[in-house]
Amino acid sequence: GLHFVLGWTTLDQVSAVWPVLVAQSLAALATWQAMRGLPEVPLSRARAITVVVLLLGTTLLVQSVLPVGRWPGYATWHSGVAMVLLIVLLFRRQAAVAWAGVVVYIAASAWWAFSHELGAPAVVQVAFGPVTWMVVAQLVNGWLLDLSARRYETRRGVEQSDRAIAQSYSRLVLRDLWLSQLRTQVGPLLERLADPEATLTEADLAACAALERRLRDGLRAANLLTEGTQDVIEAARSRGVEVSLVDSRGSALPEAVRAALREALVRALADPA
Repeated sequence: GLHFVLGWTTLDQVSAVWPVLVAQSLAALATWQAMRGLPEVPLSRARAITVVVLLLGTTLLVQSVLPVGRWPGYATWHSGVAMVLLIVLLFRRQAAVAWAGVVVYIAASAWWAFSHELGAPAVVQVAFGPVTWMVVAQLVNGWLLDLSARRYETRRGVEQSDRAIAQSYSRLVLRDLWLSQLRTQVGPLLERLADPEATLTEADLAACAALERRLRDGLRAANLLTEGTQDVIEAARSRGVEVSLVDSRGSALPEAVRAALREALVRALADPA
């Protein structure tokens, strides 16, 4: 807004008013294109190029009506607009287009300075501000991108650490649950085996063998076992069928697949044939 006010207050410095008003319209359109879509950071390449083209039109229109042979003062308000919008492009991930815009702006300023009998000092004067601020903005933008990358890496490391802790805790809980179930299954039988006064019967020995097979099956093929399938497996073994369960997946199956496998196993073992 301030740059537009400067343009209005220096209309007495230009040879014609309408190019300045048209240039301000182009600058307003360029500002809208550069700012549209915020707070999202990325800007499309096409819109960034559109902003540069509009800024070039603004620059050429203003320069076409500036006085010849003397420095126009604040009538060069367009340089501030170009500086601000090119920095916006830089921060919106269009650094290449922004620096291309700087080169185009310097070339246009050089043409204006020499064609209006001002020479190289005028080129330096009109280009120094935009170029300097672009360099500062480039350094700040690089620092911010580096900071963002470090923040992302730190957050990812924390998430991985939390995940590892959660998995470790889950394994501990599952181990405690498995040990609790194991004590429930084998505790009474182990106590009987440890009793020096107890007399083991054939039924006790058969129960020990069956329990050992159940535990082995649970370690080898947990995906295939439920309470019902274990009973069917033991019934088949009691008929003399040799049953060996192996599951090399190392991970749990989807429940629908597990149910289908258990049903097929029950049908195969329940068939006397």
